[in-house]
Amino acid sequence: MGLGIYAGTLALMTLAALWRPGAGFAALLVMFGLEQWGASQVLAIAERPLLTNVAVAGIVMLAATLQLFRAPLRLALTQPIPMLAAALYTYAVISLAWSPGAEFGWAEATTKAPYLFIVCLIVPMLVRRYEEAATGFGIVALVGSVLLLPMALVVPWDERTIRSAVMPGMETGSPLSLAQFAGYAMVSAILLAPRGWIPWLVSLGIAALCVVIAVKTSSRGQLVAMMIASAAFYPIARGYTGSWRLMLSIGIAGIVAIAGFSLFGDALVEGTYGFRWNINNMTRDAEGRFALVAELLSIWISDPFAILFGLGFSAAISPEVLNGFYAHNIGAEVLCELGLVGFSIFALLLWRCLRLCYQALMTVKPQPGYGVRNRVIALLVALFLLELILAFKQGTLYRNFYLFLFPVMLETLLICEARAVRQMRPKRPVPATRPQPAPVIPFSRRYKLWWAS
Repeated sequence: MGLGIYAGTLALMTLAALWRPGAGFAALLVMFGLEQWGASQVLAIAERPLLTNVAVAGIVMLAATLQLFRAPLRLALTQPIPMLAAALYTYAVISLAWSPGAEFGWAEATTKAPYLFIVCLIVPMLVRRYEEAATGFGIVALVGSVLLLPMALVVPWDERTIRSAVMPGMETGSPLSLAQFAGYAMVSAILLAPRGWIPWLVSLGIAALCVVIAVKTSSRGQLVAMMIASAAFYPIARGYTGSWRLMLSIGIAGIVAIAGFSLFGDALVEGTYGFRWNINNMTRDAEGRFALVAELLSIWISDPFAILFGLGFSAAISPEVLNGFYAHNIGAEVLCELGLVGFSIFALLLWRCLRLCYQALMTVKPQPGYGVRNRVIALLVALFLLELILAFKQGTLYRNFYLFLFPVMLETLLICEARAVRQMRPKRPVPATRPQPAPVIPFSRRYKLWWAS
């Protein structure tokens, strides 16, 4: 079963890349869940942890090559968001020159560089039509249900991670990454669901599996983020913006999240990791992370050089600063590690992403023919919101390499749409007889005429 699901998933994504290359980005979003499934169920994958990453990169590059033969690819560095993201990550690498955690930071930067290259340069050249994006996210929901169903009901768990069937006692990966993949699948299933009872039941079933995975991994932030993103943007996916439906959805999402926390805190408090769902423990964990941020800010503010240029990338995780811990807050991390210079780039990048999302949401219309477009725009903004919530409770700058993926895709789709509209406009008719310009008299002749006069 383990090898069949793993090979079948890779085959499905490869066929999708061959059939519709723009949907090749789905392999990136599926990678988290597929990697942990293969590492826990297939011995060859467990012994070669990078095999899944290489396979996913190959699928994405295959899709990009096919798109190149179909039509010229737009260079992503001409878009504002990839340019700002490249500037931010480049400055982070430069700051390693004065960082006390330079060794760890360099290892992290070199490890995540291929992912950033694909996210910022390859993906913008892949997705150029809303139908391609809808197909890709549909594959994410489908593969999510195939992978999450045995994880939720069949595979045994060891605390927060899947128990390995091929290497007992081996760590199978990050529970937060698995819950993040579940969030992608849940938001995609809810927002892409067409009208009708049968699609709705299927979407709710996938959403239930995703919630179960979030509970089993004790990923509190992922559970909150996926519920808010799904509920708040469902009316927008149906073409409604700025109405009471949006406010009602946000309120319902908040109530369900609070009720879910209370339910899980009471039902799981006796379990292995049930203490993570207890309200008192969650409050204590949040206070501890705020204390880490306050300590990091106090160290940063005491150094004039660090105020402007930062302590250096990965300084927070060095023993000299936070004793090997990090702040779990990407905003505080960028401000303290990269200083006002890096934080200015980060703030400009976030402003550009938020402004782009707002402009895209304002174009949503409840009209025939806008169905796929509305759902894709709502889905991309919802996933960006999910990533933004997670960025302020976990991870570092280089580990959150999917933070700007969805705004980059949205920007690319809007640019391609505007270009297609310009090409469809009728050209101005060329007049039959154009007015002839006045003859140009050479300077030498003008001089002779003036002298003669």
